[in-house]
Amino acid sequence: MRRVFTVGVLWCVASACLAQEPTITPRADLSDTYERVDLSWTVARFTAANAAGTGTATIEFGLNVPAAYIPGTIEPIPLVLYLHGAGARGSNLSKVIQRQTPRHFALQSQTVPECEAFVVAPQVPSGQLWANTPWANGPYEQTAATYTDWMCLTDGLMDYLIDPNNNAALVATLGIDANDIDTSRLYVVGDSMGAYGTWDAVACRPGFYAAAIAASGSGPKNKLEDIRQTPFWAIHGRTDSTVPNALPTTTDPDGAGSLGMLALIDPSFDNTASTELITLDDYAKSEDDPNESDTLIYTELPAGYSHGTVAMEWTTLVSGVDAWLFSYTVPEEVEVPPVGPIESLEADASGMILSINGIDVNDLVLGITTFPNPPKHADPRYHADKADNFDLSDGASGDDQPYFETLFAMPVNTVFLVENNGNDSGYFQALDTLGNPVGEPVAFTKHADYLKTDYRFFLNQQASGIMFTPPSPAYGIRIIQPDDGPLGFDALSISGIPAPVEIPPNRR
Repeated sequence: MRRVFTVGVLWCVASACLAQEPTITPRADLSDTYERVDLSWTVARFTAANAAGTGTATIEFGLNVPAAYIPGTIEPIPLVLYLHGAGARGSNLSKVIQRQTPRHFALQSQTVPECEAFVVAPQVPSGQLWANTPWANGPYEQTAATYTDWMCLTDGLMDYLIDPNNNAALVATLGIDANDIDTSRLYVVGDSMGAYGTWDAVACRPGFYAAAIAASGSGPKNKLEDIRQTPFWAIHGRTDSTVPNALPTTTDPDGAGSLGMLALIDPSFDNTASTELITLDDYAKSEDDPNESDTLIYTELPAGYSHGTVAMEWTTLVSGVDAWLFSYTVPEEVEVPPVGPIESLEADASGMILSINGIDVNDLVLGITTFPNPPKHADPRYHADKADNFDLSDGASGDDQPYFETLFAMPVNTVFLVENNGNDSGYFQALDTLGNPVGEPVAFTKHADYLKTDYRFFLNQQASGIMFTPPSPAYGIRIIQPDDGPLGFDALSISGIPAPVEIPPNRR
């Protein structure tokens, strides 16, 4: 499946890396044997602009292709990007390809049809990092300063490999056709320092990778919502002393390692039970192997499993990783207008809504509406809680408020708002699990964006409906006053269509 990417890579591909024409230079190929199977790696160097845009940099990488691969003769297949740990840094790519993780995926590609894939393994030079942060410190702030040349080059390499415009060079140097790579099934996995790189890569390019697995690392705490757009499996040892792994505490609010990141994403999570957001996987039980509905997973190995053991051997220690990883496909982008009129609204004679857009109200979820200030009207008919039902004879006035919010107990992917008259303008903005704004505010306009109904139950004013589609499942919505005056939105009913916690992948 061919996708056209509109999401720019953080800092690098959006600016500096695109300024330099990239090149690939072939190197001497390498051979390896794993589980009595011969594995051949095509080796090359990728040169492009550095992260700062002040010059060029080069990264060496290996590419393993399916044994019977002939360019242009197959249906597109996945690509697995492997990011190595600190011990494989240097100028000898054999240190990378002879690690168990790339060997595992290369072997699976040769022997298991369901896991057939291109495997790409770049190498960081000695003393360098995928993400510029000390790996003992746990969750960090992702900034331009943490974005290294090696991550910049890897992002650029991924873009180069999937671009059919580069086919002449790709065939000449690597023997592959970009059209043979399924760009809806790009995966990234990493160990230790490379696990930091995996968290960083997913946060840097939300929606680019179909799924990710990171063993013994941590990630950017300021990119939690971006990370949640990609199905993610975190694996870590309970007593890891190299990359500490700990839940947040009052003295350390970020925690450390995988546990720190997962608890920041879901504050209700600890390492004792699954939550609505996070599935806790038992490494010793294959019967609880995660499936496609489990989009955020944590596996913890007990005391006795060292950092090196977990990071280097997770592909065999933890069952189900292959089936889970390859089950994911990035959903095709669907153009959905974020704001528009409700198509239909049905109510009974007393003013109780029966359905919105043909959806029974029993299948919708109501929110809890709050104002930054007490509503100006003393009349209890205008209290905020009146908007939190399906009764068109109740209402809540937002007059003279800078904004008001409705929060839902679960994520929703569409919000239906019914208000008096439909003569107000302003902005809608989605909210995350903590009530923080997500994405840019989206303007709505009186009259044009409303369905006008014949229902007149509250103050004999016309009930009008408007629909907001947030860019990703949201836990709430903020309605903000327009640029030219106060908010006048008088809510009669605010509800939403429940959504999965994560955007579900397309099934193959």
